[in-house]
Amino acid sequence: MWDFSFQLHLRKKIKGCKIPIVCNTPELRTKLLNYFESNRIETMHYFAGNTLQHKAYKDYGDASDFQNAPNVLKDVFYMVLSIFK
Repeated sequence: MWDFSFQLHLRKKIKGCKIPIVCNTPELRTKLLNYFESNRIETMHYFAGNTLQHKAYKDYGDASDFQNAPNVLKDVFYMVLSIFK
């Protein structure tokens, strides 16, 4: 029978890290995401972009000065690693 107290103890010791993966094309991103997820490697979306497009930040600059900022949303994702300590 599984000792659940050990499982809870183990979860408290787990540390993790995220490795950003930058893809040159949307096709490569899709291919890598499918590969990682089909091999049970966790991935996460990289939440970023041009914050100056949000109303709360409009006074901090002109969003059009950062034309490439939205590309991060479609070109980058994280591969997540869990590390036992």
